[in-house]
Amino acid sequence: MSRALGLEGDVSRELLQLTCQPVACAVEIIDQDGGLLPEEMVVVRNAAWKRRVEFAAGRSAARRALGKMGEPSQPIPKGKLGEPIWPAGYGGSISHDGPFAAAIVHAIKTSAEALAIDLIDASDLTRYWEVSHLVRAAGESSEIAGDPRSAALLFGAKEAAIKLISPRAERYIGFERLVAARTNRGFQIRCTYSNLCILVRTFESNGIIVSLGILDRPCGA
Repeated sequence: MSRALGLEGDVSRELLQLTCQPVACAVEIIDQDGGLLPEEMVVVRNAAWKRRVEFAAGRSAARRALGKMGEPSQPIPKGKLGEPIWPAGYGGSISHDGPFAAAIVHAIKTSAEALAIDLIDASDLTRYWEVSHLVRAAGESSEIAGDPRSAALLFGAKEAAIKLISPRAERYIGFERLVAARTNRGFQIRCTYSNLCILVRTFESNGIIVSLGILDRPCGA
């Protein structure tokens, strides 16, 4: 539990530096498949146990984050692209990997405001190195994912960007549509389909690589 609280605190501090929006974060340990509301249980009714416990921990984290924003406990359905459907006036993101599930929730004042999170268990990054050629877009140097850690950072950053862009495009946007460039604290990612830019801040906390994405602006604006 102490690692989960440590991760939650670190993500919360980074969010406060990334945005001026009212925002909350919650992290849960993935260990049981209880706590789902009836509207959510139908989503994973036939899923394997691992998928059920990940989904349950993510929804539990999301409800706790909403509670920090003053919202009552309520179902968080799943959209057609797999995205969580938040209560009116809120947006957010859920991610899980390794022992943790995390959710961030933010208030929405304009349609341009959006945040996303992605988690990667840093204990084994070999799998990201093995698929790095599938994650890189045309025009990206192989050096941007030149070792397992760099490959994992790129993967997580693009996953966060996909969570922000796909619902707006109303279709899944793949890695090949996202062109990444390094920044001091992460990446700037340009979508070649919608011409949106995503700023992604990456850091490691309690054995987890965290990517926090924020919708920046139309590229060239």
